[in-house]
Amino acid sequence: MPKLVDLLGKKIGRLTVVEKLGKREGGGGQEWRCHCECGKTDYIATTSHLNKNTGIKSCGCYFKEVRLKNLSKKKKFDLTGKKIGRLLVVKEVATDKPGRNWLCICDCGNEYVTTTSHLNRKTGVKSCGCYVKELAKNNSKTYTKNATKEMYQEASKKIKQSMKNNNEWVENTRLSSILSENLRSDNKSGHRGVTFKDNKWVARICVSGKEYYLGSFDRKEEAIVAREEGEELYFKPILDKYRGIKESE
Repeated sequence: MPKLVDLLGKKIGRLTVVEKLGKREGGGGQEWRCHCECGKTDYIATTSHLNKNTGIKSCGCYFKEVRLKNLSKKKKFDLTGKKIGRLLVVKEVATDKPGRNWLCICDCGNEYVTTTSHLNRKTGVKSCGCYVKELAKNNSKTYTKNATKEMYQEASKKIKQSMKNNNEWVENTRLSSILSENLRSDNKSGHRGVTFKDNKWVARICVSGKEYYLGSFDRKEEAIVAREEGEELYFKPILDKYRGIKESE
């Protein structure tokens, strides 16, 4: 039998193990109640998570601090009140997403949160998505009546070439897809790249035409952390290389 691990009283990263809770219901690893240095006293972690040699262990506060620190280093500028395409920028808002985020009101009446890079990129009409939907609605009926497989393929090539010309399609990757906050209709986790399968939370990431498996976890929070670390590893180099944000003082 494998040797039982006793973590009670141990300090691991920012977490102090204060109580052994037993194995998770329905199968899974040993759970421990932890106190975090930030003051959170009810963070639950498994033995595998606490022993895994990846990053600083915390209740999630460490990653938030890193994001805020990175944001504070960037030159500050204010888009409040600016009209960009169909979007009127109302104010800057804090989110869990990388970069600076802005609450906007679209001409159609929808509220829409988007990033600085999306607002500054010179591609298409900026909107909450209504502009693209209107174009699609106006063109779909006529196109679908006469479209052939070859026409769809040619249209796809033209779209990709247009995105390449505008630095939108780079290294077989669509930058707006990386930056998008929209979830698939079948997403149940509330976080991109995180799904529940075979009683595990699974983290994946797609970039440059390839899908990367980031791990399976007992807790959704662990899968979200893995996904965020994957975004730093795979998305950030491409964004830093190509998005070229022009920030005015």
